[in-house]
Amino acid sequence: MSISTSKRWLAAAATVFAGLVPLAGYAASQQAPNYLPALAPDTARITGTVNNTQLVALKGSKPSLALAKYDTGALPAGRTIRNVTLLLKRSPAKQAQFENYLAQLTAPGSPYFQHWLTARQIGTLFGPAPADITKVGQWLQSQGLRIGEVSPTGLMIGFSGTTAAIGHAFHTSLHGYTVNGAQHFANASEQQIPAALASVVVGATSLSNFFPKPQHMDVGTMGGREVLRRVG
Repeated sequence: MSISTSKRWLAAAATVFAGLVPLAGYAASQQAPNYLPALAPDTARITGTVNNTQLVALKGSKPSLALAKYDTGALPAGRTIRNVTLLLKRSPAKQAQFENYLAQLTAPGSPYFQHWLTARQIGTLFGPAPADITKVGQWLQSQGLRIGEVSPTGLMIGFSGTTAAIGHAFHTSLHGYTVNGAQHFANASEQQIPAALASVVVGATSLSNFFPKPQHMDVGTMGGREVLRRVG
């Protein structure tokens, strides 16, 4: 799964669960203590040595507009980039279990019908193994990056660091870009991470500020009639 695909999926999931959060407390009060599915935690997938010389490229991690014709040069090495998010991924087995649970939430005959979960419960039941999250965090710190918060779902680790440290960690460089008069920054090449982390790590978001334009509808008139026009 590419970073762009993961970001779209997370945005959609956030929208869904944001709508469910107010129900979580109510639902919990109506349910027996053992209403959670009996699922074993994920098995640790990072089993080899994390070697920074054995790398894999993360496909889709370079923004499409980070082109040489727009490039204005490397960012200052000491500039701090804040609020970067490292996306993690579930194992195929856990992803299948999660999608099955989502389907059962809206199936009236299911024992888990409308048994909404908190973000932390989702992390415990379907997230990466805590040992893997710890190892990824240790790797970030070993690269001179400062760890922020880990999301309750276990799928996001916040961090910050200088452009030099981030570039070193992900084997790329951060450049400025001018596109249609607007200033942007982005990684100039695909991100790379140690191969030992590839089964758990999707990649770092917020290494660029190329954001998709929102779509909206403009109301106008044509021939005396009111019409809608999609913009974006």
